[in-house]
Amino acid sequence: MIYLLTFFTGLIFIIFLTPYVINYLTRVKVLDEPGERKIHTSAVPRMGGLLIYIIVVVIFFAYSSDLYETKLIIFSSSIIILCGMWDDMRGLKWFVKFILQFVSAGLLMFFLGPEILAVEFLGYSIPPPFDYIILMLFIVGVINSVNMMDGMDGLVTGFSILIFMVIWALAYSAQNNSLLILTSALVGSTIGFLKFNTFPARIFLGDTGSLMLGFFLVLCSLMIGLDMNGAQIDLTFLIIMFGVPIIDTLKVMTLRIYQKHNPFLPDKRHLHHIIFGANVRHKTTVFLILTFTLPFMLTGFYYLMISKIAGMLMFLVFGFMLLMIKSEMRFLQDTVFHKLYANKLLNTPTLLLVLFKRLFVPVSLITIFVMVAFLLPGRSEVESKFLLSLLLVSVLLLITALFQKRQSRLFSDVYVFINIVLFVILSQKTLPLISLLGVNGDVTYTIIRACLVILLGLVTFFIVTKESLVGKGKTLLSGTDLVIVVIISLLLLVQNFLPNLRNVFDGGSIAIGFIFYLWYKIFILVKEENQPLLFYSSFTLPIVSVVLMFLRL
Repeated sequence: MIYLLTFFTGLIFIIFLTPYVINYLTRVKVLDEPGERKIHTSAVPRMGGLLIYIIVVVIFFAYSSDLYETKLIIFSSSIIILCGMWDDMRGLKWFVKFILQFVSAGLLMFFLGPEILAVEFLGYSIPPPFDYIILMLFIVGVINSVNMMDGMDGLVTGFSILIFMVIWALAYSAQNNSLLILTSALVGSTIGFLKFNTFPARIFLGDTGSLMLGFFLVLCSLMIGLDMNGAQIDLTFLIIMFGVPIIDTLKVMTLRIYQKHNPFLPDKRHLHHIIFGANVRHKTTVFLILTFTLPFMLTGFYYLMISKIAGMLMFLVFGFMLLMIKSEMRFLQDTVFHKLYANKLLNTPTLLLVLFKRLFVPVSLITIFVMVAFLLPGRSEVESKFLLSLLLVSVLLLITALFQKRQSRLFSDVYVFINIVLFVILSQKTLPLISLLGVNGDVTYTIIRACLVILLGLVTFFIVTKESLVGKGKTLLSGTDLVIVVIISLLLLVQNFLPNLRNVFDGGSIAIGFIFYLWYKIFILVKEENQPLLFYSSFTLPIVSVVLMFLRL
């Protein structure tokens, strides 16, 4: 559950801070001006990736107890971040960027080297020292291919989200806690940034962001590769996963060399230029490229889990289709079917918003009701004196809240958060009341997880599309909410260094409570007239829980 908390921490801080970063970058003139090979027509702030990096590093330091991996991330990524910042602010020669990237790759190899037993490609182990040389070339190659992919609003951000989600799933299977925390923070931060980075973008990643995301994609891929292959790096799997940017980059550089041009200087031969040049709209172009990544991701799974030979053959087929994209786009452009399909595709976001508006209230209410029913505590071994004291505190808290609510509504959200978290913590320390009806623990856990997934999807979708759903004048997250997130991070950081505190609270309980709280904030934004009812109802959760525990059913 702590992974949900790291996800929302990154999401919330990005959404709250990005508007300030946009204003600051505009004021100091860190802007991406329109040009011959650029699609945007007005100056847009860049270097937004620096905010993602800072938030991810802070979250990882706060939530992870592995100081070695924290050092790995900070030291090995610092060079690549400085390289991107310098390029965004002053400009940097391509060969200087390559030198700095190799230095960053060298630091990464220094940290990961002791954990790597072998590097494989196409089923064969690469002999030393060529294994490390090829691996370093691969690291730099992927970083640059992701950087070259950054030519349209939201493209690299969306691509990174997809890859990080795949790595998160594999890390969950391998029970790699550090990688789960890192990828959760990366997914949350990039989704939050995508809100401002989709067409028409209000801020760009810049070289800082594209190089940083490329670096983290490689880092996370290598970390999961070591877990899934017993300390062996399978380059074939990684190449399949990064098939779209790698194939596009190799094709473009080969054409440049063939035509006796500098392979490292930019032009308009990339995949996004080809699709966009076929009179396909900006959003549809990004959607199509991200769709192209799905077969490669599925092929990577198939290669890793089922059959390596079949996976490689599938990769060759999809790779050939990607190389022939110009001819394919010309054919599709001349068909009526493509035009009809594109028009329907462009209406998909609007249809999703309408559907979400209709379903959010009933679906979320049913989900919350089911979760509360399955979390209600039952039989408990907690002493009666402690329960009576807790009941007294809850009642006094309600009285205090009522008094302060008449004076000001400033602290109402804080009371709701306290009530929710207290309820979840109590539920985690007892046998669920639902068990008295014969429902076993595995079923209860499965239903709660399913409800959390539904809430996670609803909350995330709303946060990203808030302006389209409720307008620009309404604020979802306040400064108080950020203080709550900081306090949670501080508690979890202290818990990592003082494990005995886990007997008092745990990250899972706080994560569930925080998702509950985010739903409350969204619900009162959508149905403001229900705020008093939800506010008072939140106090019944801990009070009813204490009473049920006191009765020892």
